Amino acid sequence: MSIEPDPTTSTYATEPSVPPGGVQFGATNGFAIASLVLGIVGLTGFPLIPSVLALIFGYKGKRQIDRSGGAEQGRGLAVAGIVLGWIGTVFLILLGLLFALAIAFSVASSGGVEIFERIRP
Repeated sequence: MSIEPDPTTSTYATEPSVPPGGVQFGATNGFAIASLVLGIVGLTGFPLIPSVLALIFGYKGKRQIDRSGGAEQGRGLAVAGIVLGWIGTVFLILLGLLFALAIAFSVASSGGVEIFERIRP
């Protein structure tokens, strides 16, 4: 005694699902996602490489999204990645300036300037 499935009913969808309103959204741009992730990593870790890559990927992703004519999504992700990339880059520049000033004050306060004057012929 075998039970055969009813061919008029199916447990599988035969047509692709469409969101309400009949509008299908495009895929999210990979460069936009990568830009956001790298921007976040640049703020939480060493900012040099991730922040610069966040800027590169963000601008590239935004350009691709704008040229896709609505086929790709994620412009906000790309912009957020660009903003975080710039924040990380500015933070790195300020940190470098602070480090240089700390070294300069340390050398000046320890009499290191006199050492350099004695070296000169």
